Amino acid sequence: MNADSYGLKLNEQSSEQTVYDYNMLMSAMNVSVSKHLMDENFTVVWANDYFY
Repeated sequence: MNADSYGLKLNEQSSEQTVYDYNMLMSAMNVSVSKHLMDENFTVVWANDYFY
């Protein structure tokens, strides 16, 4: 494994851990999180279980 692929592996693991931590925090706090398109309908692209 060269240095570049090692760095990429660390970044992937760090990113996965960040997503896991974020999801854990939002679930523990029962917080609504959503992602929208900024169009005329404000279309929902993604939302967690607490969005409603």
